[in-house]
Amino acid sequence: AVASKLAPNSADVNFLLGYVYLLKQDFRQAQSYLTKASTEDSRNVQALTLLGRVRLHEGDDIAARGTLEEAVATDPDYWIAHKFLAIAFLKQHEFDKARAQCELAIAKSKGAGASVDIILAEALANLGKTDEAITTLKDFLGTNPKDSQAGEARNLISVIKMHAATPAATTLTLTSPSVSNIDDTDLRLSIK
Repeated sequence: AVASKLAPNSADVNFLLGYVYLLKQDFRQAQSYLTKASTEDSRNVQALTLLGRVRLHEGDDIAARGTLEEAVATDPDYWIAHKFLAIAFLKQHEFDKARAQCELAIAKSKGAGASVDIILAEALANLGKTDEAITTLKDFLGTNPKDSQAGEARNLISVIKMHAATPAATTLTLTSPSVSNIDDTDLRLSIK
């Protein structure tokens, strides 16, 4: 609070406070600080990405998508923005766009974006590419057997198989742990 009083218009201070409140799971405060950070520095891709992530968590998928599209436009190489934009597209049932954003995130992450595989698999399954989705998840499990999302990947394989076996199956929807759980590993790996 002292930092925000000393530098209320500092994009960096507001970004860090937004990040702290995200970790505390105080999403209202996080959104407030991240909005200030991105207003003060519209090129702050990390503030935009984190703001989009908070908006996804809060269920404001349309605002999240707009913010994340702005983040991707600001820095097309920032793979985490592509990851969360993929989630926004997934939530809006735009599966081709979700897949494309996943592929960009994976390519730009240079090996750090394994968590994107789960999102990619969900997009592929919704596009009717069941075998490709399951292969993606099995590859993820083969290289990341002890990852915190390994259980989610195994569960998703089962769900995809059941979903594929259901006649006239509807859209496959899951809650991505990338949004609902506060795991900041991707963000910490990318702080510039």
